[in-house]
Order: sequence, then C-alpha cells, then structure tokens
Amino acid sequence: MTPQDQRVKRKVRILKNSRLRKVRYELRTLHFLLFENRKRALRLEISEVRADHSINYDGRREKLKKLLKERNDLILSFSQHPINCSMCGNREGDLIFRLEDHVWVCYNSERCRQRVELHVQEVQRLLKNRERKLNSLINLD
Repeated sequence: MTPQDQRVKRKVRILKNSRLRKVRYELRTLHFLLFENRKRALRLEISEVRADHSINYDGRREKLKKLLKERNDLILSFSQHPINCSMCGNREGDLIFRLEDHVWVCYNSERCRQRVELHVQEVQRLLKNRERKLNSLINLD
C-alpha cells in the first residue's frame, strides 16, 4: 500500500495554523520552482541535441531518447507528490489524493472536484470512441 493510499484511508488532517500553512506553501513553491527549472533545462538540452548535426543520427537519437526519458520521469515524479493542485495549480490549500484518478486536487474546492469529474468523463468518452473504432476495424476483417 502506497503512502498516498494510507493517507486517504486515514481521516484527512487539515492544517489550521497559519504559520504552518505558510511554511507548507513556501516548501511547495520551492519544489515547484526546482521542477520548472529542471524541466526548462531539459527542454533546452533537447532542442540543442535536435539542432546539433555534428552528431550522427544514431548518436543523436540515443541522446534524445535519454533526455526524453529523463523529462518524462521528472514529470511523473512531480505529479505523484502533493506540490500543487492538478486542476488549478493552487499551492496554498489542502490537497487530497484521488485514488481513482491518481491526481492531487484541492480539498475544499468544489470547482476542482467538478473539473476532475469532467476530465474523467472526457477521458472515458475518448476511450469508448477508440474502442468502438477498433472493434469496427476488427469486424471489417
């Protein structure tokens, strides 16, 4: 059981002390800025490798593959931690982890919960459409 699962099973604890809330916000902001700086540096490295024609095709492809994997790992790691709300980007409020969607959202914001629900419905609709298309292709054969 992951730490997020354990937090969800327990009663949600809300920070009430304004000083602790400020410290939490500052730590979240620091993590967010570190993430953004690393992501920007990776984006620059990727564009430099793409533009560098002094490297042969296979070497360039391997470097790009490594950099893209690093960028994807960074994004995945960021999304799995309670740094900001996945829907609105808020770093001040209390966040809860939604197991069914695997995202952190604002605890007190009904708007964010509604946006998550709309997003989930849209993804489910797209998946159903893709499944229908695949089934129609299979039935044509």
